[in-house]
Amino acid sequence: MYSFEFVCQQGEAIALFRRQVRARAAAGCASGDLVACTRAKQTIETRDSRRKNRIETRAAQHRGLVLVDINKSFVIMKLSKSLSCVLLVAAGALSTRAAMAAPVVHEAFDYAAGSGLVGNSGGSGFGGAWQNGLFSGGSQFGVAAGSLAYPGLAGTGNSGAEDSAAGYWGVRRSLATSIGADGTTGYLSFLIRGTAGANASDFFGLYLEATNPASDVFIGKGGGGVTDRWVIERRGGQDQVASDDVIDAMTTLLVLRMDFAAGADTFSLFVNPQLGAGAPTADAVNGFIDAGAIAGIGLFGSRGWSIDEIRIGDTLADVTPAAVPEPATWTLSLVALLGLLGTRRRAA
Repeated sequence: MYSFEFVCQQGEAIALFRRQVRARAAAGCASGDLVACTRAKQTIETRDSRRKNRIETRAAQHRGLVLVDINKSFVIMKLSKSLSCVLLVAAGALSTRAAMAAPVVHEAFDYAAGSGLVGNSGGSGFGGAWQNGLFSGGSQFGVAAGSLAYPGLAGTGNSGAEDSAAGYWGVRRSLATSIGADGTTGYLSFLIRGTAGANASDFFGLYLEATNPASDVFIGKGGGGVTDRWVIERRGGQDQVASDDVIDAMTTLLVLRMDFAAGADTFSLFVNPQLGAGAPTADAVNGFIDAGAIAGIGLFGSRGWSIDEIRIGDTLADVTPAAVPEPATWTLSLVALLGLLGTRRRAA
């Protein structure tokens, strides 16, 4: 596939060729002889038609591929000016963030609303279906209608929900491939929402299943120590490190960077990071847990809470893919920009 720069260059090559044809034809007609003028034009067009067609075909084919990525309903766009070239590159750049993101693991809870979570096996990157987890409370976890939403983040399906009024319950799921080899880095992200009436002793969140269960890494609301902030801790509350972000009843995006080492691993938590703005500053860093290999994930908590869009990947972009605008949005944006381009050309 050709690069964006190739498209720009080919668009400019077409424009340059056409200017050269006009200039050479004008030179042939400078004598004012109509017959000589016509013959000069015919000679130029015949001699250069193959070159012209070859350039236009290659550029048009590539522009078609790019625009299909942006909007399936688009057709080939003519490129003849630098600003048009910039427009295509900008549109392509906006459309590629979501396409490039490829999480190793993804759970969007795309199951029937109202069904139980245990036994469902959708998503990608898992080694089996959801099972009863800690305290065998899988029956308390179900599928709630609608996806949790975070501005700019891609989302689909429904969401997972624990709806018990009391007690604490868990579900778990194995990964198809373990993560956590020494010297590697990975990322985890998920959307989470608690209830406004949660007590200080209530807790909820996601945990990473470590080789040693005593080293399971819990990310969420703790039930002891700091109870009103998002925390990283051993499942059970030891080695807790809290962020400065107060928990409320709003949907929150939690992103965890996992730097695995021969000894204690380093887990960095980002709370509601700005998407697409590069590496954020960590809100909490925990360097006390040696998790070893991570073979699965679990959901564990009490008092009613929701979770959605669980992703594990190799990079930050893998776990924070951008929401893709609707085709109508792309159409309106491009039409507006092209309209502006036309206005500027007429003004010039």
